[in-house]
Amino acid sequence: MSEHRSPDLPGEELDRVPPALARSLLRGMLADPRHLPELLAAFAVRNMGPRAATAVARLRAQRPDLDREQQRILLTSRGIRITTTEGAFVGGPSMLLIPVAFCAALLVQAQLVLELAVLAGLDPTEPERGAELLVLQTAYADTGAAREAMNALPAVADDRARHGPAAVWAVCRRMAHLLGLVSPLQEGERRPSRLERAGRWALLGAVLCVGMAAPLVWLPYLGASYRSSTIRIARRAGRRYLDSAEPSGIEPARTDPGVVAALLRALLSVLFTLGLLLLVPLVDLRIAGSRGAALVLAVVLGSTTATLLWYRRRRRRHR
Repeated sequence: MSEHRSPDLPGEELDRVPPALARSLLRGMLADPRHLPELLAAFAVRNMGPRAATAVARLRAQRPDLDREQQRILLTSRGIRITTTEGAFVGGPSMLLIPVAFCAALLVQAQLVLELAVLAGLDPTEPERGAELLVLQTAYADTGAAREAMNALPAVADDRARHGPAAVWAVCRRMAHLLGLVSPLQEGERRPSRLERAGRWALLGAVLCVGMAAPLVWLPYLGASYRSSTIRIARRAGRRYLDSAEPSGIEPARTDPGVVAALLRALLSVLFTLGLLLLVPLVDLRIAGSRGAALVLAVVLGSTTATLLWYRRRRRRHR
């Protein structure tokens, strides 16, 4: 999950999603979880459409030597890279910020789709792009049904909607589906079996449990998941808008030094927490006479330390 800027597209930082924008989308989703996909599509067209048009215009001005296919390759590569980094790093290792991270990843994916629509000569701010986005996300089978659903959106969110843990869980679950983290379509658009879906939920749950003790494990998992998800939606958008099925020109994830660094940090996070757990019986540490309480404290201490060190490092890099 590289944090460096591609030399091919100067000004890439302008296309990163401001956390405030992701939080704004999340508030709207929590106010009306039942219409989450439609709210996302409308929000994306309204907020990411102008950004998509600007990004394509900037690319054409900076690289007038590129034909449309080369422009598609650069935009797709950048969209995948930004989704991989933004989706994970906006939330960081804190589980509490995962909903914001999901929103950021969805918005970058939406901007990529809208940029490909701009390459095809379409207006990214038209409501029809929202219906097309819903189809590309596999939320609807066709644009007619998606268009009707968007037209049926209530003008004002239901004030009775609750923002408690149940609503947050429902929103995160639906965003995970849209991102393809738990039930993505496979190659050839084959729908996964129940066993495959159950396996993905089990993997997500396992990573979540491990991430409570070693939070940096969450980052490479999200990065890899977002990368695969964005490649899939880029392939669908390429077919729809540009008659191009493959997002060619994308470097394998294993060649990205940021991916290796994220994996090493995750491994160190696990080893650090394991070291604290092993230390407890070695020194016979007890809290109020209980070794179990000492083990729990070791897990909390390891998790908190790793999280604070990560955020401190990120803050220094931004400065």
